[in-house]
Amino acid sequence: MSGITDAVMALEADWPAWQIWVVPRVTGGILWCARLWAGGDDASHTLNAGSPEELAAMIEAAPGEGFMP
Repeated sequence: MSGITDAVMALEADWPAWQIWVVPRVTGGILWCARLWAGGDDASHTLNAGSPEELAAMIEAAPGEGFMP
């Protein structure tokens, strides 16, 4: 699990305006998730990806990516 924790910490360091977390899938694997800290509880603004690299690309392409709370 430390590799996952390290990846989450790296994403948080690269994208400080985003809350990053992972969800273990029942069938195996990890779902990588992110949302802007100022986004509140609106799940429609949550990004979900299959890998930390995919999540980083989605964050970079997301509107408001540069927003700092």
